[in-house]
Amino acid sequence: MKKLYRILFVIFIIAPLFASCSKYLRLFNFYQDQKDITVQFLSLFNQDTPSVSKDIQWQGDWAFRRERLEVVDSYFRTMRPDLILFQEVMAKRSNAFDSDFKILSSGSLIDYTWQSLKVKTHHKTEESEFVSVVSGYPIYGLGSQGLRNKIWLMDGSNYLSAFIVSSEKQRVGVFILKLDITSKSSAIKNFSFISEKIKNFLVKHDICQKRIILAVDLQVNTFETFYDSFIAKFDLKDPAQEKCLNNPECYTSSSSNHLYKIARKDRLSEGRDLRILTHNDAKVFSSNINLKEIYTREKLILNNEELKINPTLKYGWTMTFRLAHCKMIQL
Repeated sequence: MKKLYRILFVIFIIAPLFASCSKYLRLFNFYQDQKDITVQFLSLFNQDTPSVSKDIQWQGDWAFRRERLEVVDSYFRTMRPDLILFQEVMAKRSNAFDSDFKILSSGSLIDYTWQSLKVKTHHKTEESEFVSVVSGYPIYGLGSQGLRNKIWLMDGSNYLSAFIVSSEKQRVGVFILKLDITSKSSAIKNFSFISEKIKNFLVKHDICQKRIILAVDLQVNTFETFYDSFIAKFDLKDPAQEKCLNNPECYTSSSSNHLYKIARKDRLSEGRDLRILTHNDAKVFSSNINLKEIYTREKLILNNEELKINPTLKYGWTMTFRLAHCKMIQL
């Protein structure tokens, strides 16, 4: 009888007290997912940064773009990552066939699901630019299930995009951040704004804070203190940070990249721009630079020799890990 009284006390007295403060009472038990996932972060290069050579003008050149995407497509046929985070995904507004989505989803990514958000319009070349999350089994995109992906455009070309995917029957918040910091005040303003948006997005869509994947396009440099404070706030880690400290082998923007070599240097600077972060409770197996493939443009001569070129302006970054798992009980 006493046991029954205790149960009734919990149901009618304790539970309403919690309900008055929150819609749900969540009890979390943390461990890792059962399966490893591999995430690829890559900028497909919008060809907006001009070339230093008068003989090579690639803005709006879809023949050149298709050449590059063939190399990217070949890579994905072999590697087959579970989740791909793309920047600078392009589509010609006047031609449905000139589209990164159409080209790649007709090839290596035919069985992947795309979620995209528009970043901007390139009026001169009549192109639209997107940021995309592309998921393959066992990762599922949830943007089509009434869960709203979101992009926040900030000053300059900066933005934060937020997507929702599912892995092992739990939601995952996937964020892609592009940030160019020019001053201390800019760092304070932007990191404060980004922190608020990420926190609110996780709460709104009932995503456990330990199930975050954050892809960052940012050169930390002078403003490292603000960056470190930001990732500490969400208990995130960059598994490659120690091995890549002042290490040119980790530079995703690098003069070793043949495409980078012939791009306007006043628009670029060498460094480790691209990186992937996740929660400290995730188990990380590898975190490395990749996609350094080179191909030859046989019909194009530069400095009296055939032009060797990389498929993207920046190298890619890949990470294999197990997400932290959250067991959630709702009363």
